[in-house]
Amino acid sequence: MLHFFPRYDKDVSDQPFATELRRLGVPHRFFGASLNLRYATLPGLLLRVYPTLAWFALRSAVRSLLFSRPRPTAAVVGSDVEALVFGAIRLLFGLRTLIVFETLIITPRRSPRMDAIYRRYYALILSLIDLAICHSSGEVARYAREFPASRCRFAFVPYGTTVTGAAGLMAATAAGGGMDGAIVAAGRSGRDYRTLAAAIAGLPCRLDIICDTAAAVAGIAASPQLRVVTGCFDRDYIAAVARALLVVVPLSVDDVSAGQMVLLQAAALGKARVITRTATTLEYASDGEDALFVAMGDVAAMREAIERLIADPALRARLGANAAARFEREHSTEAYVRGLVAAIGAP
Repeated sequence: MLHFFPRYDKDVSDQPFATELRRLGVPHRFFGASLNLRYATLPGLLLRVYPTLAWFALRSAVRSLLFSRPRPTAAVVGSDVEALVFGAIRLLFGLRTLIVFETLIITPRRSPRMDAIYRRYYALILSLIDLAICHSSGEVARYAREFPASRCRFAFVPYGTTVTGAAGLMAATAAGGGMDGAIVAAGRSGRDYRTLAAAIAGLPCRLDIICDTAAAVAGIAASPQLRVVTGCFDRDYIAAVARALLVVVPLSVDDVSAGQMVLLQAAALGKARVITRTATTLEYASDGEDALFVAMGDVAAMREAIERLIADPALRARLGANAAARFEREHSTEAYVRGLVAAIGAP
């Protein structure tokens, strides 16, 4: 019996994740809630998001680990706060349920002192859980090396997602006259928007950077060619990607998972993509086959790749079609569920 704790809806029984669990014949139960975990500032994260997560984790852990029957074989949680709460309750009551932490990402801090505290915090979490899911094989090796005393097992499961209504959005975009001509970039973690802004300067294109965090776009000046779009979420965000001429994912970190969600959402919508080459992105795309890779911080290379795609509609179409096919094959929610269940069941 596997327990899951979705934070985006109370009832997810009709979602692809649940559908695939049923198809696989995996006994499971969901303890869902609809939480607002968006934030734009550090105080918002610390004073609103973390307390919300902690209360959700406490209620969920009590319902799942203590009061549910049959008790779960494994509880699959999705954040460090939940992992800490579930692990502590499991230890306190001497339970045997496995605690699985989805999407472990440990990002180095800039201050050595803060980085040391941060690592001690994660060392504590890893001492309380049994399995940590990573979305790059490099992270699995790095965490095993950096936390050798951890009781936790690390497993690589390629990230997967669902873009609801992707086919309809693509059809509507085509029926409306095609793409709106804007290049789209999105996200906040590990982004290098300065390189992208320099690369598109003077090119015959517009750039929309969809980002709500001021720090990620610090130093980026709006202009007739470039705008920073805030408050663009859910269907509005997906629609913006569907309308895009192409999608760029510029990254500033090499060995930490970043950009995967945007990469895959763009792929699901059949978009040509320009991507910074990192240890993690190489596991999600192939240069010249379903994306164009550029070196980190290389303005000239990024400019050349963008120019190439602007000028060559056939290349955009080929890369986008290959990306969509690979997404369905390797990175759909269904593929992710199969990988996750296999990792939990592995010895």
